[in-house]
Amino acid sequence: MKKILTLTTLLATSALLVACDMGDNDDMVQNQQQTTQQSSTAAIETTNEIDGTYVLEEMGETKTLTITDGMGTLETMEKDGEKDSEQVTVDGANKVIVIGDDSKTYMLEGSTLTLKEDDGETAVYTKQ
Repeated sequence: MKKILTLTTLLATSALLVACDMGDNDDMVQNQQQTTQQSSTAAIETTNEIDGTYVLEEMGETKTLTITDGMGTLETMEKDGEKDSEQVTVDGANKVIVIGDDSKTYMLEGSTLTLKEDDGETAVYTKQ
């Protein structure tokens, strides 16, 4: 009889511990989901701020940078009429734009988008 009482107590205690542990896991999962959702929303809002069409004219070339939802293209119309196009990806959280294989930091001030390369060279685009 004493063994049955001891086993029942152990079983009840184990069930209680498992239930408490599962509740803690549910809270932890919910907190992780909220944090992930907030991070995703912040990244989307940051990326969307750069959405638009920007133009740069230099040395006889016209460069048109078009971005929507963190993706886009850079089209270069050279002075001889040749047209080149490259894929663009924006990492709004880190203020980085990747054009083709080149990564550049960017700064957006009003309608002016400034792209800066690692060597310090800058290109200033104007929003259309």
